[in-house]
Amino acid sequence: MKIPNKLSVALAAVILFTGCNLATPAEELISPPKLTGEQSEIYRALINSKGGGLNLKYPKSGEYRSAFVYWEDFPDAGERPLRDEEMGPPRVMVFYEVSGISTEPTLWLTFLQKRDGRWSCVYDMPFFATDIEKVEFSVLGDRGDANAIVSYSVLNQPEKGVSVINFTNEGMPERLIDRQYCVYYEVNSFLDEGEKNLFIITQDRAARESRASLIGWREGAFRFLNSVELNPDASEFVKITEGYIGDFAHDKTPALFLEYVKSDNSCNTGIVYKRGGKMKSVVYADDEQKREENLALLEKIPNAFTCHAVSRDIDGDGFTEAAGNVDFPGYDPAVNALNRVRAAIWYKIGGFTDLEKLYYSYLSANNDYVFIFPGRWEDKVTVAVSADSREVTFWAYHLPEYESVYDAQYRLLSITAVVKAESVAFLETAEDGWFLYDDESNGAYDYYVKRFDQTALVLTDDELENGFVIFTEQ
Repeated sequence: MKIPNKLSVALAAVILFTGCNLATPAEELISPPKLTGEQSEIYRALINSKGGGLNLKYPKSGEYRSAFVYWEDFPDAGERPLRDEEMGPPRVMVFYEVSGISTEPTLWLTFLQKRDGRWSCVYDMPFFATDIEKVEFSVLGDRGDANAIVSYSVLNQPEKGVSVINFTNEGMPERLIDRQYCVYYEVNSFLDEGEKNLFIITQDRAARESRASLIGWREGAFRFLNSVELNPDASEFVKITEGYIGDFAHDKTPALFLEYVKSDNSCNTGIVYKRGGKMKSVVYADDEQKREENLALLEKIPNAFTCHAVSRDIDGDGFTEAAGNVDFPGYDPAVNALNRVRAAIWYKIGGFTDLEKLYYSYLSANNDYVFIFPGRWEDKVTVAVSADSREVTFWAYHLPEYESVYDAQYRLLSITAVVKAESVAFLETAEDGWFLYDDESNGAYDYYVKRFDQTALVLTDDELENGFVIFTEQ
């Protein structure tokens, strides 16, 4: 299927390898960065105020990786500039721990200001934590100044804490919120709010409670703007996709598709949207029976041969589809789940509560293409994937003649994705019958197809064209 708006895949991971001298002692490799001249001045002011035994703490991810975070470093990006007279003297935040004074995991954030050429401590803020995860700045809601968002964690605990910090009219820092049990957060203009807000998912596992909330400034107060209940069985949220649900172009409702993993390694999808000024849930509906039906439809069990089918606009119509999966014919449910190939079933969200089945498909284990079955193939065709996940073969499956996928005898279609640099070598060694189907849609792979005409289920040209959707690289 060739569609005008190329689909993109956002599950790529980039691994950066940096060379190092093998003779360098290990302690030098893990030692903190050397302080700059101004950082040394700030650190001396901190020591003079707090005493010795301070260990600087460095954020583990994000744009700000220093233990010294300058408040003025917040980028303009078209918002109210912070380097003006209202900011007063330069401010810096310093993260550290104090050795030996507490049995509880406590980190400190101290604010320092520079007046008359000297740095001095003006405010201290404790965190129940062993690590600072990330520091970022953003305008939140309808108030146009910067807020610092600090996430932190305790060693060996999966949940994080998130604090939002701003300054009072008197120029003193204050913690606007401090949320524990945070399993996901992101700053974005979700649900067409018109301004950025903090989208946060919290989960109290002991109480079996999970909620998604939008938080930001509104009419002079920092508040919870919207909140909705989520599935408490989620153990990790791995991706959030913005999209639309609805039936017609005039009824496109913004929605968030929340992909998560459960403790049994199965996956599912939460879908929340805003309507009538409130955030609501499609899958985790108020009606308990509808909730269980939706969760069952969107359950996914990924493995080496079956990709986690994340929500996407699979057909280019402007609406996002969510997916579940089921075993292809011939795979015994009693066989280890890691060895079964599953079909991705794509659902349209209709009426804000119903999942309407649209497509039955094979989704590449590399998440780089999908093959949507023609209707006459469903329940009559099965799929086998090679051990390296490169070659996928579609087989006619005759019920009730066959008892397992291994009984299949008639091939209908094979697809293989070949790394572009290896394409010439593939053609030199490939069996007869392979032809290059697409070498433009994806920057990493060339796609080859081999067709067979041994049964009445053989694909037509239109079925191949309409069914084969190749995702572009992001």
